[in-house]
Amino acid sequence: MARDRKLLRQLLRFCPHPICVTSNSPSWHVRKTLEAMGLGDIQFENFFTPDRLPFYPTKHDPKSFFGKNCEELFSYARLVVFDDSRSNLSRICENFPKAEGVLVSHQNPLTTAWLRTGLLDPEFEFDQVQYLDSKNAVDRKSIDSKVWNEIVASLQDLGKREVHIADVGAGILSMLDLFLHGDASEGLQPLLRIDTKGPSYVHYTAYESNAKLYAACHQKLLSWGFIAREKAGNVIVYEGPSAQVRLILQNFDRSQPIPPPDLIVGCCFADLFDPSLLVPSLIRSFSLLENQKTILYFPITFEGITQLFPPQPFELSIDGTIPSDTAALRVYSEALSGDLGHNLDPKLLQDEMERHGFTLQRKGASNWNIDHGGNPYLYRCMLYFFGSAAGPKLQQDGWDAQCWTQRIRKRNPQIQVSNADLVFQVGQNPEHCPHNINSDLVSEEIYFVGPRDVTTRKQRIPGLRPTQVLIKSSYSLISSGTELKIFNGLFDDAALDSTIEDMKAERMAYPLAYGYCLVGHVVQCGGAVPNDLIGKLVFSFSPHASHVVTEFDNIHIVPDNISPEDAIFMPSVETALSLIHDANPRMGENVAVFGQGLIGLLVTAILSEQRQTSNSGKFGVLTAFDAIPNRLMAAARFGATQAIFPGGFGGPFDVSIEVSGNSRALQSAIDLTVDGGRIIVGSWYGNSAVNLNLGIEFHRSQKTIRASQVSKIPSKLLSTWNKDRRFEFTWELVRNLRPSRMLSRVTDIKSGKDAYEALDKGAEIAIAFKY
Repeated sequence: MARDRKLLRQLLRFCPHPICVTSNSPSWHVRKTLEAMGLGDIQFENFFTPDRLPFYPTKHDPKSFFGKNCEELFSYARLVVFDDSRSNLSRICENFPKAEGVLVSHQNPLTTAWLRTGLLDPEFEFDQVQYLDSKNAVDRKSIDSKVWNEIVASLQDLGKREVHIADVGAGILSMLDLFLHGDASEGLQPLLRIDTKGPSYVHYTAYESNAKLYAACHQKLLSWGFIAREKAGNVIVYEGPSAQVRLILQNFDRSQPIPPPDLIVGCCFADLFDPSLLVPSLIRSFSLLENQKTILYFPITFEGITQLFPPQPFELSIDGTIPSDTAALRVYSEALSGDLGHNLDPKLLQDEMERHGFTLQRKGASNWNIDHGGNPYLYRCMLYFFGSAAGPKLQQDGWDAQCWTQRIRKRNPQIQVSNADLVFQVGQNPEHCPHNINSDLVSEEIYFVGPRDVTTRKQRIPGLRPTQVLIKSSYSLISSGTELKIFNGLFDDAALDSTIEDMKAERMAYPLAYGYCLVGHVVQCGGAVPNDLIGKLVFSFSPHASHVVTEFDNIHIVPDNISPEDAIFMPSVETALSLIHDANPRMGENVAVFGQGLIGLLVTAILSEQRQTSNSGKFGVLTAFDAIPNRLMAAARFGATQAIFPGGFGGPFDVSIEVSGNSRALQSAIDLTVDGGRIIVGSWYGNSAVNLNLGIEFHRSQKTIRASQVSKIPSKLLSTWNKDRRFEFTWELVRNLRPSRMLSRVTDIKSGKDAYEALDKGAEIAIAFKY
């Protein structure tokens, strides 16, 4: 009720059209009622009450009731009338042909009725059971099959004939159906096995606090052939040939604690709660610290980004500016977080789980792809959510929200929602393990043998010189720019990197080990290195390897409150920062970033921290271009005000930063930059030829094209910046940005070839090796 009143106040206060109040009650009573509703300070255009006239008409006689104002009402291009009387509405519509009568009732309260006049489809009726049915169909297509099958295998490997599963957000039991039967068409294996090695029976505890959904679950179980054996209070026990189901009409944290199950599952669940409240509740309710083998599985966990494809940029309308899809859907996410308390950052859940002794075992992408034709009801549900959650706030911020929602309904773009499947289990975090300096004598590393030929090799770890340290690796990050050139053989023979000490003597020629984003713990020090360094988390510009020997002077101690997963992004963040320093965007300038691979995303993220877009969509706009939808979704997550496909209009731009590695994008950057603007080229094109059209228009444009490379501080900045200062600021950016949120896959180096191929296809944004 309180939220509805707040929303109604927001709708009335920021409505772009005049609002009049009509009532058969006297004006003093109307104003008193509005005060009681918290609407006393709303600026209404007019009050139509009977006490303003010498006689006492009612709305049933509209022409007498509105009197001399009838002419004004006739002049409106659109007249919407809300009333709780069908008779009054009928009479008003008879007398005013332009009027649209909207009946307000218990089933259609004023807030909902108001939304349906512009922000929502007036013909759509939301039903929670139908919504979950349609959502569950999309969930099946979206669940990461590799993560699912690994969980099934883990449960099968327990050696139990009977397994116990708790479903903390049962919906209408879609997870139970998958565990029992799987889905061969989506590559999802069933849990139960007919052989003697795996489980043959499931004890399933399902929690559902919504009475309507609880009743739907009951009917679903009966339709599957389950028999209700007993009922006690809010618990019904059902028996089936291969499962017993306890259906509980209550939230899991309000029910009696149960023994630790083998698996806890919550589909589309974990993002609905504050992690600092959810995790302790799970531990208490299921006594999780008593059984360190319990697996926690949260499929379809919303990551906070929704995008439309093809995405539309800012547009002018009669009533103002239509926001870009990217900007409008960011407001939608803000409404989910701020108004409904959802957690839209799975990393916060991971941090809270780790604080209580759990580790993230697996993570996979489970994005929704919702087509208007393929799943029409879920599509209309999503538009209902956009209009009711984002619409009022867009109006408050001065955007033309009605035209935005109407544009979606007219174009019917595909809706993509970024989700993740997360798996946790109690276990010692490897960063907290004791360090044994003699336990490993062999290091395993990534080795590039030839074009698209990657393997691993093992080498004995050499003895340390006095100034060296031995690092046991935790994570390393693939550089999706340079390393993909090496993977594809698109490079010339040269020094690996003349600015990185460990690589000066190495040649960029096959075979070679490569990489420069590694984080781990020091486990051994040479005689000239202080022993108190042992156990420290450090960064090294070293190739991908399980162990690294390097000079003490070449390492960076990772500052406090930065995780290993974030620390591996330090060189990439420094590169993005260097590009921005070269671009030097000024307040109010419109900036485009061409290419939303890892570096492009980081450029977008850093720029978004420092920019503010005006409500006209004309100043301070940050536009991200890429041809891959998942990258545009990530760009939206990290702050782009419009994330659009190449060819979608978004310019012109004062500054264009090209980091795509694609010469067509470089040409677009040149063409879409204003005369006198700056084009910053961060791509390394290797030994590929680049053809550009630099004809008469470019010749007259006075545009500047500048190459940017991170190895050196630009000469124009040398009076104020040096490498140490830039490193220090880079670490601050790493702490604030938490770039590990860009990781789309974490794997081991034995899967190195698959990882490079996935990055080369654009199937992943960022991949890290975990050791």
